[in-house]
Amino acid sequence: MPYPFEEEEEPEEEPAAEPEEEPEVEPEPVKKPVSKPPAKPAAAPGKKPDLNQFLDEIRKRAYAIYQERIKTKAPGDQLSDWLKAEKEIKAKYKM
Repeated sequence: MPYPFEEEEEPEEEPAAEPEEEPEVEPEPVKKPVSKPPAKPAAAPGKKPDLNQFLDEIRKRAYAIYQERIKTKAPGDQLSDWLKAEKEIKAKYKM
């Protein structure tokens, strides 16, 4: 503590630091979309497919029915497309 008659020394100020330049950031490489693994071949007609193959065939056929329905502006909905596709695929495998 300084004596009352002495002036207190002020600490020296450090010169202001120059703003640092930000390093250049390289853009991230574009990620390629991950493709699905190759689909298993469909079971031969008459031979029962496994459940995943069966559902995949129905899904694809229901989508094709949907596209046809939209193109022809026929009435219907997702459920009717699915049921029609399921009926066709079941007939294909004699189920």
